[in-house]
Amino acid sequence: MRTHHATSDEIYGAPRIHADLREIDGIGVECKRVARLMRAAGLAGVSRHKGCRTTITDRRGVAASDLVHRKFTVAGPNRIRNADITYMPIWQSFLYLAVVLDVFPRRIVGWAMTEHMRTELVADALAMAIHQRRPAVEMIHHSDKGGQYTSIALGRRCEQAGVRPSTGRTGTCFDNAITESFFTWASPRNVETSP
Repeated sequence: MRTHHATSDEIYGAPRIHADLREIDGIGVECKRVARLMRAAGLAGVSRHKGCRTTITDRRGVAASDLVHRKFTVAGPNRIRNADITYMPIWQSFLYLAVVLDVFPRRIVGWAMTEHMRTELVADALAMAIHQRRPAVEMIHHSDKGGQYTSIALGRRCEQAGVRPSTGRTGTCFDNAITESFFTWASPRNVETSP
C-alpha cells in the first residue's frame, strides 16, 4: 500500500490502491480493509471537493434589494455589473476566483484570486473593475447573497465608488446567470490548451 501511495504522489485513496493491489500485485483484498489499513497507517488520498467552501449567506448581513430582476440587457457599458465567486482545485487545497462582469459587452472587467473567501477577495475584484473602467453614475453591482457581498466592508466600498449594490434571491442561480454561464464556459474542460 505504501509503495502504490508513494508512486501516485500520495494522491490515490483506498479505491485506487485497492485496484492496484489486485491488478498489479495480484493481492485479493477487500476495499474496506484497504481503507481501514490506510487510515491506521496515516495514508490518505486527495479529494477534489473535500473542504471546499461555497458561498454562504451571512444571516447577520443586510442584503441589498434586487435591482436587476433578471433583466441582463442594457443600452451601454458600465450600467450593470454582475459578480460571483468560483473555486479551482489546486493540489491539496482550493484557489478562489472572484470576477466582476460588465453586462453590456459581457466581459470580465475585474477579478481577484486567493486561497480564501473573505470579503477582501470580492472587494479586490470590485476595485480592479472600478480602476479598469470607471462606472457610470448609478451603476449597479449585482451579486448573490453570499456573506462577502452583504458585508459592511463591501457596502462601504460600493458607497465610496458611487455604486449601487444589488443581490438576487437566495438559492437561485438564474439571478446571477450571466456570471454562472461564464464560469461554465471557462471551466478547464472548455478551455483549449496549447500543445
